[in-house]
Amino acid sequence: MKKIPDLYENAPIAYLSMDVQGNITKCNHNVLKLSGYSKEDLMGRPARELYVTDEAGIITPEGVRQMLEQGRPVRDVEMRFRHRSGREVWISISLDAVRDRGGKIIEFRAMVIDISERKGLEKQLLQAQKMEAVGTLAGGIAHDFNNILTPISGYAEMLLMETDDQDTRKKERLKIIHDCALYAKGLVNQILTFSLQRENEFKLLQPHTFVRDALALARSFVPATIDIREKINEDCPLLMVDPIQAHQVVMNLISNAYHAMEDTGGVLDVVLDKIVIERENEVYPLKPGTYIYLKFSDTGHGISQADQEKIFDPFFTTKKEGKGSGIGLSVVHGIIRSHNGHITVRSKEGEGACFEIYLPAYAGDIRPGDQRKEERPIIKGSESILLVDDDSKVAFMEQQMLETLGYRVTCHLNGPEALSAFSRSPGDFDLVITDLTMPKLTGYQLAEKISDIRPGIPIILCTGYGEHIHKKKYDPKAISGFLHKPLAIKDVSHLIRDILDKR
Repeated sequence: MKKIPDLYENAPIAYLSMDVQGNITKCNHNVLKLSGYSKEDLMGRPARELYVTDEAGIITPEGVRQMLEQGRPVRDVEMRFRHRSGREVWISISLDAVRDRGGKIIEFRAMVIDISERKGLEKQLLQAQKMEAVGTLAGGIAHDFNNILTPISGYAEMLLMETDDQDTRKKERLKIIHDCALYAKGLVNQILTFSLQRENEFKLLQPHTFVRDALALARSFVPATIDIREKINEDCPLLMVDPIQAHQVVMNLISNAYHAMEDTGGVLDVVLDKIVIERENEVYPLKPGTYIYLKFSDTGHGISQADQEKIFDPFFTTKKEGKGSGIGLSVVHGIIRSHNGHITVRSKEGEGACFEIYLPAYAGDIRPGDQRKEERPIIKGSESILLVDDDSKVAFMEQQMLETLGYRVTCHLNGPEALSAFSRSPGDFDLVITDLTMPKLTGYQLAEKISDIRPGIPIILCTGYGEHIHKKKYDPKAISGFLHKPLAIKDVSHLIRDILDKR
């Protein structure tokens, strides 16, 4: 006689039976597969021992009984389940009661579904939504933030030009102010990059240049109680990287180490070298080849094993309030991945942390000397410029910068006034420089109206929204060029001359 299959045992999902005390009395093979235990391990064991957390607070015999007696079915309760290996598995559990003829509960039966994959997708969606929120916030503050940086950076640069070379102490202080402003600009751009609002701009670089630049800046804010030791191999191959992002990686990891040793002091070791990986997956998940190796090792408080699994997650941080936002390491991780590299962390609580980075070396035949561009000096002029910016501090600084370059400048603080002045004497101006975002009349709207009055006049749009601005959406007949705040006097001088000298 043909044997009838056991529907309980051969069900496609996990089934579990428990007595009224919540002890496991029966389970099918899917429960064993889900938990990693054998039947001998599970029989007679309290089911609650397998729960990591009861998210709803009801999966107890008393809680289940109370809900069922109230006529409320226990359906699709999400909770975490502990696998025998120690890892956590997200499950959805539904419970029913088996009663005797008198209506007394004699057994509980549970249907269990593994929802780990769904939870993983939900987590990815949540992270994507967080990054979208970061992008919206970053785009919103970028203009105002870069407007604040523009006078700081501009005045520092002009003072550097005016300071006697013999006054090394003053020059050093001004350079630190200027470098910090540029670092802040890079930070805004990096947030925009991380939120997918800025595309990478890859260039060939010698690794030791951006590492040494970042270390020089770091020494201006890292206290003397932290000893920074560097071991830099200047003969490393070239890297094809985004310079802002490369600088950001180094600065973020130095800042991370600094915060780990801020209270106690310690040692930060920075190593730059090249490494050849000869076999597949020797350093997972890298392919064989030559790599640039960067190591940041500190003697701080270290990172727990549990936290190591989350440190690259957006917004996760173990730092005290005000010490970090939780995006620094996720930014680093995103940059390394976008450059086809890999980052690892090794740490034990109380024994410091070590971050190691592997970036693929440039495989082409271009030598450092081949990519050096001729250093163009600051170029001055004498033409007349109409300058428009609704921020008076920014406008005043920009006017001084342009006058330092020799230009005659007429400045207005809003679009309608500037348009009126231009309409009265359109032939008096050789060039227009206008901020992009202004009330009443935007920079682009102003540019269109000015072009209608005098077609062909060169117009430069100046923006504080970072370098992610979509230049292609602006009519090249109306817009001759773009400047990004905070302005650099050399960039301003070159762009103006390139535009005016083509006429």
